[in-house]
Amino acid sequence: MKTTRNLRVAGFLALRSLARGSLGVTLMTVLMLAVVFISVVFLPSLINGAVAGIQTQVTDTATSDLVVTSADRSTIDDADAFLGKIRDTDGVAAATGVRRIGNQVAFKGDSDAWGVDAVDPESYADVFTTATNLVEGEWLEPGDTRGIVLGIDIAGADLTDRRGYEGSLRHVHAGDTVTITMIDGATKKFNVRGIFDNRFVLSDQGAFVTMAAADALEPVTDLAGLVEDTFAAMDKLSDSVVDAADAADKMAAGQAGLTNATRKVADAAGSLAKQAQSLDQGAGDVGSSARSVATASGKVQQGAGALHQNLAKLSRQFESLIVPTADQATQQVADAARDAAALAAACPAQTTDPSHCADEAALAQDLAEAAKTTGTTTAQVRAVASSIKDLTDAAADLAEASAKLESAASAVADGATAVADGTGASADAAGSLQNAATSVASSSARLITSSERLAKSLAKAGQAKGADQKEQDKLTQALKPQGGIPAENTVTRVFVKADPGVTPAQVQAAIEPIRSDVESRSSEELTASIQDQIDTFSLINNIMRVISLIVAAITVFILTYVELTNRRRQIGIERAIGIRGTAIVLSYVLKSAISALVGIALGIAVYRLAILPFVERHPFQFPNGDVVLVAEAATTAQNVVMLVIVAVVAALVPTLGAVRMRILDAIWGR
Repeated sequence: MKTTRNLRVAGFLALRSLARGSLGVTLMTVLMLAVVFISVVFLPSLINGAVAGIQTQVTDTATSDLVVTSADRSTIDDADAFLGKIRDTDGVAAATGVRRIGNQVAFKGDSDAWGVDAVDPESYADVFTTATNLVEGEWLEPGDTRGIVLGIDIAGADLTDRRGYEGSLRHVHAGDTVTITMIDGATKKFNVRGIFDNRFVLSDQGAFVTMAAADALEPVTDLAGLVEDTFAAMDKLSDSVVDAADAADKMAAGQAGLTNATRKVADAAGSLAKQAQSLDQGAGDVGSSARSVATASGKVQQGAGALHQNLAKLSRQFESLIVPTADQATQQVADAARDAAALAAACPAQTTDPSHCADEAALAQDLAEAAKTTGTTTAQVRAVASSIKDLTDAAADLAEASAKLESAASAVADGATAVADGTGASADAAGSLQNAATSVASSSARLITSSERLAKSLAKAGQAKGADQKEQDKLTQALKPQGGIPAENTVTRVFVKADPGVTPAQVQAAIEPIRSDVESRSSEELTASIQDQIDTFSLINNIMRVISLIVAAITVFILTYVELTNRRRQIGIERAIGIRGTAIVLSYVLKSAISALVGIALGIAVYRLAILPFVERHPFQFPNGDVVLVAEAATTAQNVVMLVIVAVVAALVPTLGAVRMRILDAIWGR
């Protein structure tokens, strides 16, 4: 009963205070609360608008609703069939695949690392709005193998006042030619078909060519394979040199026996000459010696002939196999050295990484040293071939001299048989035999000299060593491409756009059974940095809300305190005539709540009828695009409740202090 009576009295006092009180104070209170409400609502609406704009930009230009990648971070094969199944899935509006092919864009000496993707122009335009955001040129055609479109943050397009202009290529326009460095290290020139501006940094640093252009790319020259082949040829050459050295050793061993036989022939020839001069010893002895010489000469001729054949065969092997192999190895290493030198010279223009250029220069130096070593080895092989040829000629001379010796010995034998015909013929034959033996000895000496030269050349060639296995591995590893361009009908990412009203989680669940070797993530999972910005905006919003509410509380407190001070005598009289302090406190609380509600209503009217339409016509210019105010009903209701509570509490504090005064002190103003 007392509570009801207090409420009725409080309501009566509050309405009378509003009706008879100072209109200016009341209007000031209402206007201040309206301004506070607008300030509390405005910043969340602005932040909501900015967040909505960012989320729209993310899905429309960068990530779509869902991104599908290979589970092992490689490529997705059989992409056409996979995309077809995704597009047939319920809840999917469109899907497109992207294949990463390049990692650097260069124009007139300027270059930087930007990703270059191959896309299907038609399906990409179904998922993203990039094709409609062109500021120069036109979008790609499906069969275009020479065209490329660039983001504004890559091209620059001479827009000097644009954010990020200094980090772009600055002067690229539609129609210009840019050089793309592929992920396998090769380079290719493309004509700029268009330049797009999504007004979103995550997508404006992209570059796109068609899938047809990616399929037409030729593989890069395998310098590592070339070096491996060169080293294999050098190993083969080394084996051939070892075989030649073995043959030379065998030839030297056989040559010793041949020398001994030649000496025996010379001794026999001398003995025969003496016997020819001293026929006293008997024609039989002369004939026997002559036959021995003929037999020995025949053996010498056979040995020299076999030696000549072996040396001729070995000489042909050097001319047809070993020398050409050495020349080929020398040329391959020289070509590899020139290619590496060219790459090292072009490195500063293609990359900004000094360490990479230093590695390229070191590689070029290593290949130059390998080329020098191979050239030295080839020269030594040629010297060996020349020595073998000399040996072949010497063996031929030895065979010819042996034939002459055999013929002379036969003639001596015949002369000895027909000694009766005269000692003159025997003496002549003995002289001829002695001359032939002298010739054989001379040929044998030449053969010995040539053999020694051959042995020395082969030994020197065997001592020459190329790069060891560790150096070979270092060179081949350095020259191997760091990655290959993905094959035809493969993609590195698949972007999926959901139907209106379908969440990414629903689409993710629907396409998950299609393949088990892929994984999918939503745009929210891929944009953690943007979420950090949103969290920062929310923190700023909360801080500003607290400040606004504190301003509202101070305003209501001051106005209520001033009014209580001016009405202290009236409050004392009201209490003296029996009105309870509770009713007086409630009257000021109700008055403050009514003022807050009126101020909130005025703030809502101004916000809805004036501020929102104005911002719609003149949106805020954010880096990510135009931003309008987005007011959420739940947030607005929350702000209304908080502002009313703050107004009530701010009025309650000074009122409680006023009703605690003694009645007489209040009446007398003490």
